[in-house]
Amino acid sequence: MATFYLKYRPQKITDLDLESVRKQLTDILKSGNIPHAFLLSGTRGLGKTSAARILAKAINCQNKVKGEIEPCSKCEVCLAIEKGKAIDVVEMDGASNRGIDDVRVLKENINSAPLSFAKKIFVIDEVHMLTKEAFNALLKTLEEPPSHVVFILATTEPHKLPETIISRTFHVQFQRASSEEIKRSLQRVITGEKLEVEEKVLDKIIQRADGGFRDSVKMLEQLAFNSFKIDENVFAKVFPQADINVFFNFLSQKDGSKAITWITDQQNLGVDWEDVIRTILSKLRDLLLADFGILTKEEKLFNQEETKRLIQLFMQAASKLKTSLLPTLPLEIAVIDYLQGSNQINEPNTGIKNNIREILMPASSLVQDDKEESKVIEKENFEIKQEEQTKLTLESKQKEIKAEVAKNSINFTLPDLQDKWDEFLKIVRPYNFSVEALLRSSQPFNINGHEVVFKVFYEFHKNKLETEKCLQIVESAFVDLFGCKPRIRYILGEKQEKQKHEFEKDKKLEKDVEEIFN
Repeated sequence: MATFYLKYRPQKITDLDLESVRKQLTDILKSGNIPHAFLLSGTRGLGKTSAARILAKAINCQNKVKGEIEPCSKCEVCLAIEKGKAIDVVEMDGASNRGIDDVRVLKENINSAPLSFAKKIFVIDEVHMLTKEAFNALLKTLEEPPSHVVFILATTEPHKLPETIISRTFHVQFQRASSEEIKRSLQRVITGEKLEVEEKVLDKIIQRADGGFRDSVKMLEQLAFNSFKIDENVFAKVFPQADINVFFNFLSQKDGSKAITWITDQQNLGVDWEDVIRTILSKLRDLLLADFGILTKEEKLFNQEETKRLIQLFMQAASKLKTSLLPTLPLEIAVIDYLQGSNQINEPNTGIKNNIREILMPASSLVQDDKEESKVIEKENFEIKQEEQTKLTLESKQKEIKAEVAKNSINFTLPDLQDKWDEFLKIVRPYNFSVEALLRSSQPFNINGHEVVFKVFYEFHKNKLETEKCLQIVESAFVDLFGCKPRIRYILGEKQEKQKHEFEKDKKLEKDVEEIFN
């Protein structure tokens, strides 16, 4: 089952909910002079992709009546575009097809004529993600486009496009949707799904959607999963909301303890803190503008300086929210900073200490008897002793590390190891006969820093020697013979080297036999 946003996606020009976009596209299609390139720009969720597909249908519709601009949405062309199966409508993502090679492939496709449509449509989404070289290649195509091609470029960041690209397109700007435009979009879904939605719920959806169609429809869909009759109780259940007025009353009363408790309570409810801060800032903005008579006069909770100060603090909280490990911390800091500042402004000569405890705690809880003070001192002394013990432990650890480093330092050369190789193998033998046999088929190759490198000539031998058990045996043998424990590494030698190694072993064996019998 398709989501509401896809199910009720606009299919005609009149379905587009942004009035300015409807007017611009209507005027250009009525003129009959279709530009070879469109640029659709605006934030996400405003209908740019939908508009691109509607344009593709309007340009190529087989049943379009003369003088009409709307596609029929019934012919093979329209249906193929709606289903995403139209061969002559090529949709590309600029983020994943951003290089010059991708644009070269695009240019090759451009030269081929459309198979069944009147015009071949190329839709490039997130076009601002293309590389500089890709833009240069695209620019040449836009300067001299084939007559059978129409480009539709879409972007959320038009400022990142070269001016030379923008100047060669018909630019349609998708502005943030107004409340009425979002209501128009939601009403299409409400009618289609036969929902009952209270007007106040629609207002809350619009406020949270922040001017985006997609987000508003997604919220309505979440509410519809819960109930077909959607009132404020359903909304509060699906989207827990904070009562900002209560919070503002605590701030206006300079009651830091209750303000912080309110934040904790909202966290327990699982509110969306971005949405909470947005609501706080929106309310503060209304209070500020009301002072200048721009909006209806609100209840006077703060003077103008206090309102401006709160706006600054909560804007800072909003910027820190995404990077904070504790989501409530930026708001708590904002409350503390505001109340500390209020004490400095409103009580300059009272001698009250400007600290966090005095702001957050009631005055009665700040009074402590001698017994409590004694406990605090004992705790501080215990913490000092712990710090001293930790320091001694760290010093001990550092000595152990130095001793370990000294132990791992290699105190022999490669010739030393080669001269004592037989003795080394004799030490390995009591640990494990198999390891000694494997080492006899290898040879010391190099010493590099704290590492001894052995050359082996069979993959099977290398894999066996690299097991944890074998490595520990070889390290123990080094400790017994040289008094140090180097790192061990094995590399594969060439076949010719193996033959040479076997030859040298045979010669040595011959020499040993001669010494025995002579």
